[in-house]
Amino acid sequence: MYNCFFGMPFRRNMSYNRTFNNNSQPAHAKTYDCRQYPKKNHERPVKHSAANDVFFKSSELGGIILPDSSERGATYIVASMNLDTSIYRNYIIYFNFSCNIETISARLHLRFQLVRQEACQTTKIPVSANYAFARNVPATETNILSFTACDCNPSKCKCCNYIVYIEVMGFDTTGTIIITNPVLFASLIEDDNKNQKGEL
Repeated sequence: MYNCFFGMPFRRNMSYNRTFNNNSQPAHAKTYDCRQYPKKNHERPVKHSAANDVFFKSSELGGIILPDSSERGATYIVASMNLDTSIYRNYIIYFNFSCNIETISARLHLRFQLVRQEACQTTKIPVSANYAFARNVPATETNILSFTACDCNPSKCKCCNYIVYIEVMGFDTTGTIIITNPVLFASLIEDDNKNQKGEL
C-alpha cells in the first residue's frame, strides 16, 4: 500500500534520526525607533553643495629698470592685468603681488600700490595700502617685496585694469635700481548661492 502511493518500498527496520540544534536561537528582529521617522522637514539634515567658484589669473612676467636719477614724484608701472568681471555677481577678488628689488650703489625711497582703472575711466581707484621700500644710504643688495590686497567692491566691467605702480618719494634716486620678476596674482571668488537667489 505504501509502495503504491509513494513509489518506493517501505522498510520496516529502517530508522530515521532527526537531530535538532538545541543551541540555535531564532534571529532577533531589528528594532527601529519609530520616534525618529518621519522627521519634519526642518529637522531633516540638508546636504549643501559647494557654493563658491574660484577663478585664477596672473600677470605676465617682466621687469623694469628705473632711469638714473629718477625725480621725486615720478611713477612707473610694475605689473598689470585685465579682468572681465561683467559676467560675475556677488564676488570678491584677492590679489598677491611680489617682486625682487635689485640695487647697485642706490639710494631710493619707493612707494608701491595696487589700483583699479575701469574702461573709459581716467580715475584710478586704490585697492591696496601703500607699501614703502627705502634706503637712505647707497646700497648694493637684492630684496623681496610682497603684499596682499582684496577688492571687496569691484565693478562689473568688460575691461577692468588692475595696476601695480611705484612712485619715487622723498628724494631723487641715485644708482641703479632694477625691479625683477614682478608677479600680480588674482583669485576671483564667486558665491553661487547668492546668484541663484538673485541677490545683489
